[in-house]
Amino acid sequence: MKPHGDDRVPDALRTGRIMIGWGKAEGLTDAMLSRTSFRDEVIRAYHSGDRDQRASGRATGQLSRFLRGMTPGDIVLVPDGPQVHVARVTGGTTHDSLPEEEHHAYTRPVEWLTGSTGVARGSLPANLRSTLRYQDTCIDVTRHLATIHEAIPETR
Repeated sequence: MKPHGDDRVPDALRTGRIMIGWGKAEGLTDAMLSRTSFRDEVIRAYHSGDRDQRASGRATGQLSRFLRGMTPGDIVLVPDGPQVHVARVTGGTTHDSLPEEEHHAYTRPVEWLTGSTGVARGSLPANLRSTLRYQDTCIDVTRHLATIHEAIPETR
């Protein structure tokens, strides 16, 4: 939640919302939108000039995980320097189409389980810390769920 160096983590903690960008890709919250139409909208909005579909595929995957993969009750980890903030998703996705909101246009309400301080990244098991180094905006950490529950009791 730090697109282009714009740190939105404090806003997320204050408002109880997690966010992701790609705001020019509209209509993605429509549950009736097919996977192909979802991808085509991401391409139209951000990748129409790309020679291959690597960048659009990555963007589509990240957006799909955030918009379609997450459900209320899911646990979310937000790396923030030496800290990791932990939340539980409490609702569905909304889209803000204002131009200034492009890089954090899609949001979900959350309950912050670790308050405003989070947990020390260094206190987490090595395999989870390694996964949290990925540079993608939204990754699936389901395979670490048992480790997360063990390391962060608030998530149980």
